[in-house]
Amino acid sequence: MISVAPHHEDSIGSAAASTPPLSAAISVKEGYRRWASSYDRCHNPLLALEERMIGPTIPDLAGKQALDIACGTGRWMPMLAARGAAQVIGVDLSQPMLQVARGKARFKPALVQADCTSIPLKEARIDFAMCSFAVSHVGDLGRFAAECCRVLKPGAELIVTDLHPDAHNAGWRTGFRDRHGRAEIESIARPSTDIVDEFCSYGFSCLEACGFHLGEPERTIFEAAGKPEFFAIACKVKAVWFCRFCKLQCKSSS
Repeated sequence: MISVAPHHEDSIGSAAASTPPLSAAISVKEGYRRWASSYDRCHNPLLALEERMIGPTIPDLAGKQALDIACGTGRWMPMLAARGAAQVIGVDLSQPMLQVARGKARFKPALVQADCTSIPLKEARIDFAMCSFAVSHVGDLGRFAAECCRVLKPGAELIVTDLHPDAHNAGWRTGFRDRHGRAEIESIARPSTDIVDEFCSYGFSCLEACGFHLGEPERTIFEAAGKPEFFAIACKVKAVWFCRFCKLQCKSSS
């Protein structure tokens, strides 16, 4: 399973206000099929926060192979290209999300429809990879970590972000609104330490791990959504979890 986006502002408002929860969660594949056409039109405070905090940390990729795992509509790929990557590859399970990415004329990356636990790339091909807001949609985290280790070169960095466990515990969920109403997408809440431990057990070293709070730059998104009263409440919760890994040696298959 692949491709997740952060908590929609409607859901943030609902969590902050302790209103009734969304109806039963829908599958990742169905959720992103429905969300694809409007995904880029949603001004999402968690996406904004992630871009503000993570964007400056992406290294110089001149001449390198970059991989965006669970790339969705290709939000991060222009940034990877701007850092000089010789090739940017995007992998996602959702064909409708990839179709949106293909329609962006300003940038034409290599896009592949595939599950993140079975990435159709050769071993040790990738110099840098990132996975944005997708780990909580992955059922077999160990298989995912092993696959990341397989396709990355020794010394390659991997950036992983997701909805922070504190936000999930506070009731925030990955969700959206369409003509059918409000919808929540299936996700698995894991302690951040469990995620780090799993990746480290499959051949990665954790270079950095932290959580980010929403800040003043995101205030305007709440105001534009007509929910300014939720901003102060949302800022009290760690919203985005971030970890930077380095590939050392893949776990033996024996």
